[in-house]
Amino acid sequence: MRAIILLFLVVFIGVDESKSQIIRKTSLKYFSYKLQGANTTTKQLVNGGTGFIFTYGEHDFLVTNYHVLTGKNVSTGKKLENLPDTCNAVIIWFRDEKVDTFKRVLVPIYDSFGVRLFSIYYADSETLFDLAVLALFPEQFPPGIKKYSITVKSIDTLTYNKAGLRVLISGFPRGASEPTIKTAVTIKQRMRGNTITPLIFFSDSTLQGMSGSPIWIAAHAANGISLIGINALNPTFDIANPKIRGAGVYFKYAMTLIEEMIRTDHINIDLRYGSQ
Repeated sequence: MRAIILLFLVVFIGVDESKSQIIRKTSLKYFSYKLQGANTTTKQLVNGGTGFIFTYGEHDFLVTNYHVLTGKNVSTGKKLENLPDTCNAVIIWFRDEKVDTFKRVLVPIYDSFGVRLFSIYYADSETLFDLAVLALFPEQFPPGIKKYSITVKSIDTLTYNKAGLRVLISGFPRGASEPTIKTAVTIKQRMRGNTITPLIFFSDSTLQGMSGSPIWIAAHAANGISLIGINALNPTFDIANPKIRGAGVYFKYAMTLIEEMIRTDHINIDLRYGSQ
């Protein structure tokens, strides 16, 4: 019933994004969420990372890396070597209304039958983007929290493979209680034929725990900062330029996943790049 109502709102009423959203550099930290992968069977906290919430219409989605959400290698699908286990749930740290405290919420990433609840995106039939999108529902948000979410008013899905853009990456390094903001410059990478690269490349590396962080670029002064990507370094892509120290997935692909999830009335889908 919840999914049917959501589809009705999108198709018949339309997505209402009329409210302006201007995000400044000084407020970037509020839009990054500390994440901890967990295994509820073995009772282990598995890994740490970063994510953010994107609100599209009336619905919320957690956006992060595949390896942060699952504890699995994006290339092999197997457990990351440095982790004790894979994940079947994720802990999201929400800011309390008092701002200086946090509430931790456990959200499953598989259902009781072991079917994944998050969506994924493939570059081709075998190469998975290091990207995962998990639908969140109102009952999963605890009372007394401040939800900081990004809307379409603060995203950039048009800028591709340009050099010299100043980017800001805001994430939680090594389990920190507050995020760190790193600055880098985009570096143009060679194209594969006529295909637009799914990755944004930049000049500095990020710290452990900053995987899944939002990548921002400075927009026109009146429009604040724009979201352009999700911090991730996918080892299956050939990076030949020695100046490249970090990479992320363009938010365009998360947006495509989200739109397809709503359009098809499915919470979790599997999109293949170039097959649409």
